[in-house]
Amino acid sequence: MGYGGSCFPKDVKPLIVFSNRVDYAPIILQAVEEVNENQAKHTVKKKQKRS
Repeated sequence: MGYGGSCFPKDVKPLIVFSNRVDYAPIILQAVEEVNENQAKHTVKKKQKRS
């Protein structure tokens, strides 16, 4: 599963947007977001294989 909690996803996305606006490359934040999205997809695929 990806990261949890209701605030963390809402915090990461605006930080990425803000970072881009001030010409800062939010490499780690983007990686966190990408890994989280991929983890959710990976979990669904694993569940489907077991069904």
